[in-house]
Amino acid sequence: MVFARKEIERRWIVERSKLPRLVRLEKEEIEQYYTMIFGDSEERMRKINGSYFRTLKSGRGLLRDEAETRSNKKAFNDKKKTRIGSVIRKTRYKLPYAGFQIEIDVFEGSLRGLVVAEVEFRSNRSARSFSPPSWFSREITYDDRYTNRSLALHGLAGLQKGGR
Repeated sequence: MVFARKEIERRWIVERSKLPRLVRLEKEEIEQYYTMIFGDSEERMRKINGSYFRTLKSGRGLLRDEAETRSNKKAFNDKKKTRIGSVIRKTRYKLPYAGFQIEIDVFEGSLRGLVVAEVEFRSNRSARSFSPPSWFSREITYDDRYTNRSLALHGLAGLQKGGR
């Protein structure tokens, strides 16, 4: 598999009571599901504000390979019939912070109540040196229970199991 880029990303839980005001931030309405999960590789279909994407990812934790291509409504709807796990719906807010962009995912439906913040980096060095804002809670970069694919497969019940 050939991937278009390396994704370097850290993730944190955010307690709803500590969230900054989101009302004036840029936001995206996201619907996504998985069509293939094999080991550390996955294929995801995603609708973002009416645009469609197919993404292949491989790896886990801080560094992952990622290739994303545009798709269309027909492919999105056709593949949904054979999805693996549940459909994930969330609103993603984009917040500039100290030269970075924080993406705050507020989950909906059966995942309501879960809020995750993520920050992408250009290098491992910048990822390691990043100082998160005080309103971030526990880091979950290496906790597989909080990956979107795990949430699609196990929902919030999967968070009750011990993580790594």
